[in-house]
This record gives sequence, C-alpha cells and structure tokens, in this order.
Amino acid sequence: AVKVHTTLLDGMLLVALLFVVGLVIVATTVAAKGVGWEHASVKQEHGPVDVLCAHCGSSCGDGPAKFLVCGLCIHISCLKTHWKDQVVAMERYDRIPLPGHGNAEYLAEEDLDDILCEGMQREAQKEIEQRQREHAQLMEKLKNE
Repeated sequence: AVKVHTTLLDGMLLVALLFVVGLVIVATTVAAKGVGWEHASVKQEHGPVDVLCAHCGSSCGDGPAKFLVCGLCIHISCLKTHWKDQVVAMERYDRIPLPGHGNAEYLAEEDLDDILCEGMQREAQKEIEQRQREHAQLMEKLKNE
C-alpha cells in the first residue's frame, strides 16, 4: 500500500511539473516572438489556464495585455502606470524594474514599443520637476531651521 501511494504521488508530481514546463515554454515562445495577447490564457488539455498580470495580479484576460520580453504578462494600462510610477520615483527613464522584481531585472525597450507616447513622457517629466522643486524647498526650509 505504501509503494502504490508513493508511485501515485510521484505520478501526480510529474504531471504538475510537465504542466508548469508547458506554461513556461508557451510564455517564452510568445514573448520571444513579441506577440501581445488581447486575451492572455493558455489552452491546456483540461481547459484554459489564466495568466495573471505581473502588476495588479488579476487575469490578463480582463483587458488588453501583452507578454513582456521576460515572459511576464501585464495589462497595457498596468504597464503604463508602472512605467510612470517608476520613472517619477527614480527620476530616470532607463533601467525600469520589472513589476514585482525590485531592481533585479528591468523592462526591455521592446516591452515599451507602441505603449509610450510623448504625452506620457512629458507628464512624467513634469512630475519629476515638481518633485525636485518640492525637495529643494524642503532642503531650504531645513537649512533655515
């Protein structure tokens, strides 16, 4: 009875591992081809499997989404929000961290193709300049105290 139980458990683990490997292969293949999906779900033998947005955690099928070069899926609106928040916070336009990855990995230029517009960049620049003015005023106030 113990041998049968162990064999069954090993079989279930193997099926789960093959399922995950299949998802990774599909995601990296799609990302390598630069394909953005309107409804990001992966068709599996037992039905569709939802892919979650790397930024908000909801289903990428809930709205326009794309796979990043690294294989993460993200809603277009979430990518724009993430980009702007990071640019303003770091006061730079390069080396923008991937959502949920700290500074370990960065967005690729291809991730932002057809996403960013001049208006977004101007808006971010205005927020950076406003933030710098506020910091300068605060530093001046602290010097005078």
